[in-house]
Amino acid sequence: LKIGRYPFALVLTCLRESGMTAFFTRSSAANIPVNLQLCERLGLHEDTYSVSIPLGATINMAGAAITITVLTLAAVHTLGIAVDVPTAILLSVVASICACGA
Repeated sequence: LKIGRYPFALVLTCLRESGMTAFFTRSSAANIPVNLQLCERLGLHEDTYSVSIPLGATINMAGAAITITVLTLAAVHTLGIAVDVPTAILLSVVASICACGA
């Protein structure tokens, strides 16, 4: 794999194939096979992408947990309900477990 000074062709290829699938399926797990095939066609080292792509898709689930927690705490605050720190931590843990199961 050789990337020149302007890697626009590579970026457009990745966006066209991987980005379109990710956008329309809205699922990191559904996009894993597409990303693996794309990396294979680009000639990347299999040892690297076979670990990093599934790991990245799993780590990305933390973003969903953070979003769920922040939106829930904002809604509770809007309703005028007081939330203590242990309850907020419990909400974060439950949201993380739910995000991994989604």
